[in-house]
Amino acid sequence: MNKSENINELALALSKAQGELEAVKFDTLNKYYGSRYASLSAVIESIKPILPRYGLSIAQHPFGEVNQNGIFIVGIETMLLHSSGQWISESVSVPIADTNMLAVYTTRDNDKGDKYFTGPNILQESGKVITYLRRYGIVSILRLSAEEDTDGNPDEQIQETKSVSAEKKHSAVYDPLAVKAFIQKKAKLLSPASEKQIQLVQRKFQELIEDEDERHQVILFLTGAEHVKNADPTVINSILKWMRLDENYQLSAEAEEELAGIRVYLAAEEE
Repeated sequence: MNKSENINELALALSKAQGELEAVKFDTLNKYYGSRYASLSAVIESIKPILPRYGLSIAQHPFGEVNQNGIFIVGIETMLLHSSGQWISESVSVPIADTNMLAVYTTRDNDKGDKYFTGPNILQESGKVITYLRRYGIVSILRLSAEEDTDGNPDEQIQETKSVSAEKKHSAVYDPLAVKAFIQKKAKLLSPASEKQIQLVQRKFQELIEDEDERHQVILFLTGAEHVKNADPTVINSILKWMRLDENYQLSAEAEEELAGIRVYLAAEEE
């Protein structure tokens, strides 16, 4: 965390504001898990009436850089500002792709040799990550509650939200620990993945996460093994269902954003 030389006035104002800040309303529903959490818009709306009352405001600045390994990284710096001029800030970033692969992931050539942007591409994926990081940054710096607790009775929560899911469709980024818990829980109900399915999951992870160390961390987080081939085949089958691949073998929007959240979570754990 970075900060101004003094933060006494900011700390006093923040403590008063936190006395009024409530848990953010869950306005998004994850269709796969049947659980709810607060979107970026809901987080912003919940703090707008409170922070100015105590001379506080939030500023966020996206950034992109290439690290020493040639990996393109995007991130967000979140600043909590006070009218006295005092401030604190936190930054979080996520590796996106090897710079040598940016053109491959972003553009394609048609039959005439003309280049066109693919979808989804690196630009779109970076935007999704930044949206997640903005939400993550505000929740973190203000210590807000914006997630639904799924440790108790996930099955009951799914039943409670089924009717809502049928009426309304939402895209959502779900908490990384809950993603892991549901994958593990669902695996107990599934048969082992076939060799072809295992290869497909391995190939998708390789496509989605260019950096080998980070890829192994994500696989270890989700499966308990650093390599897909060493993981429990029932867990791999569960991951394949979580990915919800379309006819072009692309992840669903929800799974893409949840994967971005897992990468943010693991990057933050390393800091």
